[in-house]
Amino acid sequence: MEFSTNAIVLRLAKVSDHDGILDITKGEDLFGGMDYLPFALKRWLEEAEDEKSNRRNLVFTMDEEIVGFMSVYFQNDGKVGVKFGFRIKGTIRGKGFGKQITNLVGKYLREKYPKLQSTLS
Repeated sequence: MEFSTNAIVLRLAKVSDHDGILDITKGEDLFGGMDYLPFALKRWLEEAEDEKSNRRNLVFTMDEEIVGFMSVYFQNDGKVGVKFGFRIKGTIRGKGFGKQITNLVGKYLREKYPKLQSTLS
C-alpha cells in the first residue's frame, strides 16, 4: 500500500537511505551544532530492518528525492508511538509540505497500527 499526497510519497526508510536523510539538513546549524540525528540514524535504520523492531523509520520523497524523515518508536504494546528526528528539506519549508507530511503520517499510522491510541512528538 502506498501512502502519498499529490507531491509527497511516504515509504519505509532503508539503510541505504542514510546519506540522503542526512542531506536533508546538510549545512544547517541545527540545535547549535548538537543535532543528535547524525549519531543515532545508522543505529535506527539498522534496528528497523528487523520486522519485530518497535521502530519504523519513514522517508518522504518528491520526484524520488528524499525531502523528509521521521522515526516512530512504538511503546506500551503498540498503543503509543513516539516521533523522533522529524526533518524537512529547507527548499520546501514554509510551503505547506510539513502539514501534508503530518497528515500522511497520521493516515499511515492509523491504517498500519490499529492498536495505536496516541502519538507523542
